Amino acid sequence: MKILNKMLSNMTAFLKAEKTKIWLKVMLILAVMLGCRQALATDLLEGTTDDMKETLEGSGRKWLILIDFALAAAMYIKTKNVMMFLGVLVITIAITNIFPAFY
Repeated sequence: MKILNKMLSNMTAFLKAEKTKIWLKVMLILAVMLGCRQALATDLLEGTTDDMKETLEGSGRKWLILIDFALAAAMYIKTKNVMMFLGVLVITIAITNIFPAFY
């Protein structure tokens, strides 16, 4: 119990110190400033759906297929599992052929 009382008196002395009060005020002001900045933020993800659509319909489709094929080959070499290779290829086909149908 004595240790708890000593810790409590140390904490009280720390919080009553002038330096602590100044730093707490500075931190409060910074928190309010950052909070206001976030409240007026713009949407950074606006228009990303159009970017994905252009990627899947344009020349990005070719690169997406090549990258996915390389990934499938690397996973097959690492695991020696044919199902891993086929699974990645099926996902590639779904991404490049099925998703553009929804736009």
